[in-house]
Amino acid sequence: MDSNMMKELSGNVMDQMWGWIFTAASGRTFGALIILGIFYKVFEMLLLGTIDKLRKPQKRRRRK
Repeated sequence: MDSNMMKELSGNVMDQMWGWIFTAASGRTFGALIILGIFYKVFEMLLLGTIDKLRKPQKRRRRK
């Protein structure tokens, strides 16, 4: 997978997420809070995932 495809995919996901957030916000505030909570959790997982990916290669290098 090249970076352009990744950018397109992540862009579509972001658009979809914001669409859900705005739809829920205009409908029910409770729904918006749930979606924002899920969005935060996903963001947190992605953030921790990237940190782990950055850490793992360093550990491998140290072992060698």
